[in-house]
Amino acid sequence: MESKRLVAALLMAGMLSACGSGSDSDPDDKPTDPPPALSGDVPLPPGNGDLLDIAVAPPASDVRVNFELTEPYQVQVTDLAVSAEGLWCQVQRGTDVDNPLPMGRAWQPGWQQSMSCHIDGQQTFRYQPQDGVIVVDMAVQDGSRVLLLEAVPSAYDGPGPAEGWFELRFTQLDGAGNTLQQRWLEDQPNEQELYYYFYERNAETPSRRVEESLSHNNRPQIGVNTLARLQVHDGVPYLVAHTYGIKVYRFNSDLTVAWDQQIMPANRDLWFGDLTNVSQMDVRDDGAVAVAFELFQGTEPRDDNARLYQAHFGQPLADPNPGSDVGISVLSPDGVKLRTFIAGLKGHDEALTSVLWRGDELVLTGGTRYGKAGAAGGSSEWDSYLARIDSSTGETLHSQLFHVHDEDMLFDTVLTDSGRLLMAGVSGFSQADSNSQMTYGYGVIYEVNDAGDVLPLMRLDKPRNSRINGIQVVGDTLYYRYDFDGYITHTCDTDNTLCWSKAGVSNLRLP
Repeated sequence: MESKRLVAALLMAGMLSACGSGSDSDPDDKPTDPPPALSGDVPLPPGNGDLLDIAVAPPASDVRVNFELTEPYQVQVTDLAVSAEGLWCQVQRGTDVDNPLPMGRAWQPGWQQSMSCHIDGQQTFRYQPQDGVIVVDMAVQDGSRVLLLEAVPSAYDGPGPAEGWFELRFTQLDGAGNTLQQRWLEDQPNEQELYYYFYERNAETPSRRVEESLSHNNRPQIGVNTLARLQVHDGVPYLVAHTYGIKVYRFNSDLTVAWDQQIMPANRDLWFGDLTNVSQMDVRDDGAVAVAFELFQGTEPRDDNARLYQAHFGQPLADPNPGSDVGISVLSPDGVKLRTFIAGLKGHDEALTSVLWRGDELVLTGGTRYGKAGAAGGSSEWDSYLARIDSSTGETLHSQLFHVHDEDMLFDTVLTDSGRLLMAGVSGFSQADSNSQMTYGYGVIYEVNDAGDVLPLMRLDKPRNSRINGIQVVGDTLYYRYDFDGYITHTCDTDNTLCWSKAGVSNLRLP
């Protein structure tokens, strides 16, 4: 059982339950000794048990940005953005007992969704998407402008997913909620960008076809829950999305495309339902862009995404770290692809959480499930990982596994302006080898210093299963959004009250 596909299924439906793919490493061959000194070699797993004493989350330091949503049946805060000028916005969604939906899907029809923005303790406006329109992502551009990325049902009626096609649209609002501008994502593809790679039965080399349904009127056509992540850097919007394969875009001030670059060709693992490969992006202060993307590397040649890259671009992926399975592309500030290589945690299947610039290095974080003596729920266990990569050579300079309590999973990572590396997720749960979660976990935030030490910041003290989904640092305050009272495998009852899930937002002053 491979962990990369597993992490997506863990997110799906709000429970830890899955099956999937990854690299060809045998979990039974993983060592179980204490962790080694810092190095770029294969990291050894840390020990088990409740190793860290983590204080309960304190009351909110910034009382303006602090609330909980407890309405039945399911509620969730999917985005939170706070500006240095005091504007903060959040996107929330809910559904009722007659319409249960998978909470792990980033976006899909059926949720009752809204966005609200506030200055200090006062709501300045509330934005309600039009019927059928879904807020996919949100960012605050500065103290007075908010940028929304929306999925809009497409008029294209060609062959496609059962739930139909969607198109991406930007909506820019001022601090009072007035629409400043609105623009579709337009991208006129060449034939090569529409190549879709697949394997014929019993074939070991990939075939391809031109998939014209990926574009209509020069607008990318995407299915429900297709990955699309917005990032604003110094007021400039960037987007990484699974449109014509994996593509990254930089936008002008009028939201037209300044440049775009294809990172990976179209293939099934970019649209594999809830088990799609994940892509992440970060922008350095000089405008250089790094895109990290999971690579499906199974035991059969037909399961190796690196072969698709070579078939499409005519050159192999550089592999300075045999045994790793995350691809990284480094782009210049004007969108020129400088290099692409495989990097990450050697000898482990990696579920990608974040890629972050740190000077000339790249920091990868995520999770891995691997064979472990005395595992919390069976013979294997989830732990979090970090890898530091030389962005010029692709060499893994250092990699490390982190263990807090029983099983650990990472959902977000930030690097503060002062260089502190902060991680957030869930710890303390246990999961059987059959992928059924057996015990509740709790949300955690911790810091990893340059020596590789884990410095706990807080844990959530909330009913039943809780998790921290996103964090942001503004000044000396860390803001976070979380789910709680969540269900795990087989805990629903006849009236479904044990399947409710609630959400909240809070913050703490960094020590």
